[in-house]
Amino acid sequence: MNKGACDRFSSLGLRETWRLWTGRLRLGQLPAALARRYGDRVAIEGEHRSWTYRELEAAVAERAATHTKLADRVVLLRWPNVPELLFELFALSRAGALVAPVKARIPDAEVRAVADATRATRGVAAKGLYLPDFPDAPAQPGLAREVGVLLCTSGTSGVPKAAALTHRGLLAGFVPLLAAPVGLVRGPRAGRDAVVSALPLCHVMGLAAALGSLMAGVPWVHRARFDATVLLDLIESRRPNVFIGVPTMYADLEAAGAAQRDLSSVQLWVSAADAMPSDRAFRFQAFGAAARVAGRPVGRSVFVDIYGMVELSGAAGVRVLPPFAVNVPVPYRLLPGRKVRAVDRDGRPVRLGSLGELQFRGAGVMQGYRGREG
Repeated sequence: MNKGACDRFSSLGLRETWRLWTGRLRLGQLPAALARRYGDRVAIEGEHRSWTYRELEAAVAERAATHTKLADRVVLLRWPNVPELLFELFALSRAGALVAPVKARIPDAEVRAVADATRATRGVAAKGLYLPDFPDAPAQPGLAREVGVLLCTSGTSGVPKAAALTHRGLLAGFVPLLAAPVGLVRGPRAGRDAVVSALPLCHVMGLAAALGSLMAGVPWVHRARFDATVLLDLIESRRPNVFIGVPTMYADLEAAGAAQRDLSSVQLWVSAADAMPSDRAFRFQAFGAAARVAGRPVGRSVFVDIYGMVELSGAAGVRVLPPFAVNVPVPYRLLPGRKVRAVDRDGRPVRLGSLGELQFRGAGVMQGYRGREG
């Protein structure tokens, strides 16, 4: 490990780094740890204001102080898709609650279904948003000791299932970012890094994008709603070097005239949630650039296509299209700490070339579906 990487680890603290890696540091404790590491560096850029890491920690601490009576309970969190949703999630976790975030822009009946699936007994909502009645159930000591978030998925059944995602599963995979030479405030790359996304924070990809950016010390530029023209304007004006979206967003960006825009600041395009058509990925690589030399874009950007799901706390494998590859098939690779095998209907491993169901192992795998334990 080089000196810069060692300095980044040691400034956070070896003890806290180890706690992150092993799941002993909870989601709610993350802002305080990052505030000690990054201080007054910009953490989040919203539509109307920005927050430094210290301001993020102050906002979380203030909110956590109002949630102390929610400890050891499942709390339904209904908030607009703005940075404050993340503040509330951190604050509830710090207070000892198990958080079940739900979209603000869904029918009330769906909110009720999520409350039932998660077995929520309390709720926190932004002003004017509906919350259902909750059963009068006692607190469950230790409820949020390992599990940090309940994210609902309907899969192919259409019935919400609450995936219990652990603190370790959500955070450990991002620990190497603490040593990455990004988000620098001094040197030739000072201020170069920024991540733009317009993903729902109640979904695992949106949450992972936020957590990864924060842990890397890179400004996370968040927009509450995706509008292709607005996002293209933002990329041209803010000049980020990372964009994270889903395949339909990339299709909309192309339809809105991405080819006619200056997107050369983007060095890394990231897609998940569905398979990204290779031809579109190759085109976006050409829209971006590998670097700028004498003020001019040079080369092609990198495109990362992620395979993952809610039950895996996000990403499990990636397909990396390097800047020098043009129309070259690239396979998916498992991320470190993940194992996978294909099995038949009886759970027996199948031979190479045979059809089967994928089974995963690793820190990111959910603890189970709440209410369906065993």
